[in-house]
This record gives sequence, C-alpha cells and structure tokens, in this order.
Amino acid sequence: MNSKQKIAIFDFCDTIFNGQSFNYFINYLIDNQPFYNKFYLKLRKTLTPFISKNNLSRKEFLLRPYRGKSQQFFIEQGESFFNEIIKKRLYPELISLINEHQKRGDTVVLVSGGLSIYLSFFAKEYNIKHELATNLKFDNGLFTGKVEGNECLGEEKVLRLKDEINLELYDLNNAIVYTDHKSDLPLLNIVGKGVIIRNHQDVSWKDDKHTIIEVG
Repeated sequence: MNSKQKIAIFDFCDTIFNGQSFNYFINYLIDNQPFYNKFYLKLRKTLTPFISKNNLSRKEFLLRPYRGKSQQFFIEQGESFFNEIIKKRLYPELISLINEHQKRGDTVVLVSGGLSIYLSFFAKEYNIKHELATNLKFDNGLFTGKVEGNECLGEEKVLRLKDEINLELYDLNNAIVYTDHKSDLPLLNIVGKGVIIRNHQDVSWKDDKHTIIEVG
C-alpha cells in the first residue's frame, strides 16, 4: 500500500484564470493612475515588444514607473485587483477541481509566473497553503523596480517546488499538474499525470499521458 501523500500542482494564468494576470494587473494599475500619467504608462506598454523578448525584462520595464512606491501600495493594489478583476475571471471548473483535491486531503500547490502581490490573496481565499510566484523586490519597504530573483517560469517552477516541499514524501507517479502551456513541461516531466487546460489554443505539444479539459 502506498503511504505517500498526494499532490496537485496548478498553474494560474490561462489555467485557473482566464488570461495573463500580469497584463491585467498592469492595465489595472494604469487605469487607477491620474489622467496625466496614463498616456506615459500606455506608451511604455506599447514599447515593450521592442525592448526585449525576455519576459522578466518585460515585467521590470513595465513596472519601472512604480519604482519607489511603498510595499503597502502594492499590497493594497494587489488585494483590490484580486477582488475586482481576478474573482470575475476564474474558471469555475478549475475552482471545483481545487476543492475536490482539498476534500480528498491532497496537497494543493499554486505555481505561477504571475505576481505574488495579488496571487497571495487568491491563495488565502481558496485555502492554498503553498503559493509560489514571482516576487517584487523591496528595499526598506520601497519597490526597487526589480523582481526578486528569477521569474517563476519553466525550470524555476520545479526549483521553487523543491525548495517549498519535500517531494520525496509525495507519490509523484500519481501526482497531477494542471497547466495550459508547454512552458510547464519541466513540471509535467516530474509527475505521472498532466491535465492540459485548453481555451482555444494549440495543444499539439501534449503527449499520451496528458488529458485535456476544455474551458471558456
């Protein structure tokens, strides 16, 4: 009899949340700026495709105008963004799956390239103890304009997961990863089961051990 614990690992953007949460968060910040700031911020957003193909550089470029803002500012913005935007764009099917895993006593982990400044409120709302995401860097309570360490994507998700919990305690052959994108192949490669969330996107990269859930 297998005495090891069971684990379910969830991506967030385009998996639980309909869209890329960081893009929505930037738009939310812009919309809440005084009128005279909006043009400047929107101009920066249009310039991002020409700055770098590196996703981390893109995030930092878009967040740079908020350098020097207090950590409390971001906490307040993250909470209101969760309440006003995130709650309205969650896939009910995925929330039901989270609840099912929790009822069975499985460990549920949220691993996302989105920002912890708002995902922490999602995790709290849905009683998810393990929330791994991209963190903003603060110095003496002020935003530096940088991200702390690496963005939580690809191989970094596996590293964060191993740092957070002892995977040897879990039955990885029967563990499940829920994701929408092939960038999560490093996660999918360490578990026995993968569930691909499809919302009108190409999933030709899936293999035979992955099943599909249609949403949207």
